[in-house]
Amino acid sequence: AINTDGAATPSVKSSAMSPTSADTPVLST
Repeated sequence: AINTDGAATPSVKSSAMSPTSADTPVLST
């Protein structure tokens, strides 16, 4: 999934902040 920052790395942006990363369980930092 692509984060709002344009990185495909998980646990960078929150899934709520990254709608495109909704398929990836990312951590809100």
